[in-house]
Amino acid sequence: MVGDLLTVDRQKIWTEQINKEAYTRAYWGRKHEELVKWHEENNFQRPRPNTAELEDKIRKLRGPVIPAEIKQTRKKFETFMPKVDQEELSKRFEEFKMKPATPSTRKMIFNGLSHFDEGRKKYLMNRAKTKPEIKWVYPQTSSQDYGWRLTTQITYRTPKYGRGRTIQDTFYRPNGIPITRGKTLYGIC
Repeated sequence: MVGDLLTVDRQKIWTEQINKEAYTRAYWGRKHEELVKWHEENNFQRPRPNTAELEDKIRKLRGPVIPAEIKQTRKKFETFMPKVDQEELSKRFEEFKMKPATPSTRKMIFNGLSHFDEGRKKYLMNRAKTKPEIKWVYPQTSSQDYGWRLTTQITYRTPKYGRGRTIQDTFYRPNGIPITRGKTLYGIC
């Protein structure tokens, strides 16, 4: 960058700009010569305000130097906490606990060893297969909100040859975009 400033072409451009500015200043001064003389003569004739007057004006504009004292009240502030019924609170907390397993599922824990895919392992695998709506009263995570009670809205059967079209069958319209009087719903032909 510094090397660019020292080239001969750049120096000529810079010199030309300085000369243009000087010429423009001189031209403006000559054109407005009377105005410049009038300002030089009249500027010093105006009475200069007293320093004390200027300080008074500044104080009025700024306002008081020290803000007014804050008056403290003797009133004490207390945080109000509504009283909660312990029985109702315990009932509400019970809603957030997982529902107990069915007796037949619970019996799986005591039959066999986990090493042979029986006992506790079989119980946990069976419990994992149950839907969250059956195990919980409310969704426990935000991702469960999306699929909560989905089975009541959509009837999904496993496809015969293993390829499902859940989104196409449930999300898209079965007949495409409806057409009214030769135009589509959105006004595009």
